[in-house]
Amino acid sequence: MASEWVREGLKYVLQVSFSEEDTVPANFYLALISDTGVAETDAWSDWTEIETPGSNGYNRQTVATSDVGFTVSDITGADVIATTLTQTFTCSGVGWKTAGAVAMIMSDVGGDGGITMAAADLGTARSLTTGDSLQVAMQLELEG
Repeated sequence: MASEWVREGLKYVLQVSFSEEDTVPANFYLALISDTGVAETDAWSDWTEIETPGSNGYNRQTVATSDVGFTVSDITGADVIATTLTQTFTCSGVGWKTAGAVAMIMSDVGGDGGITMAAADLGTARSLTTGDSLQVAMQLELEG
């Protein structure tokens, strides 16, 4: 399964942590994209979201930037992982495009998504029709 920090997201983390060029937003958002095989060099413009937010019952899911939305822990002696709460996407409109991956972005509205942090393949593409739900959580790992 492909899972990647994207360069834009890594740059943002370093800017916030070390140069105070930006501030942490109140929320990040999980978005379903139809693409698979995500790569570090990808950007939001390389992907296709399964629906426009606010249409056909689709909305990006909110993850608060706090100890409520994320847990951070050591997974080995050198690696650290941040995990989002599990979020549920429920198809309440007509069927959505097939979801192949989930992306973490900084905007909840349609358009470019703001800064793109990371993306991960779902492992198995999912076609969602009215009444179907998909639960996702994202893990972001930094290797030491």
